[in-house]
Amino acid sequence: MPIDKVLSEVLVESDGPDGSAGLEWPEDLETQLGAQLNLLAYFADGHEDAAQFAYHHFYAGDPNINNNLHSMTDHLFEPMVEDLLRYLRRNQDQPISTEQATAPAADRIVSVDHNSQGYEATRDALSALEGKLEGWNELNVDDRKRMQAEIGAARKLLDATKVRLEALATLLVKTLKWLTVQFSETAVGIAAGWTIAKIVELIPDLHQYF
Repeated sequence: MPIDKVLSEVLVESDGPDGSAGLEWPEDLETQLGAQLNLLAYFADGHEDAAQFAYHHFYAGDPNINNNLHSMTDHLFEPMVEDLLRYLRRNQDQPISTEQATAPAADRIVSVDHNSQGYEATRDALSALEGKLEGWNELNVDDRKRMQAEIGAARKLLDATKVRLEALATLLVKTLKWLTVQFSETAVGIAAGWTIAKIVELIPDLHQYF
């Protein structure tokens, strides 16, 4: 589901002061996952203030920004990752159709070799970057928590033996590129650059996005 339909069909607005706006996700799981991934990309592109969205749709009982962002992560993005992992595992043995094989790279499902050194190196790089962001005062709390959530979600996706490129690209590309460019001489920037190198080594088709 493209983002314009997500904004017009999924978001249920309300005149209430807080927490009263709703979300009506499609019943079909594939469509729902696509809508949720596009919403995450919408936040990453800066088109929507995640804190305001969380306040209106995932109000945690008080106006604290962190509490509302945590509520959105707990009730939206963490369940999304679990649903996506289950979907990929359930369909990992399905043959790729001719239509899929000729689709753009972002729409393809690629294999992840869990027995390779590259897999362990990529997971270690993601974990190290996530750890370096913890408490890092060069970023405000909202941006830091969002980036940590994206990196953690990508790490969970790699637990599957097959993964959709679109999902990984949505979660990682903008964050890693931005950290690498903006903070190139810091430990975080260096760690982000190392993470790019490792994940592209593991999944070469991601190279075009970096």
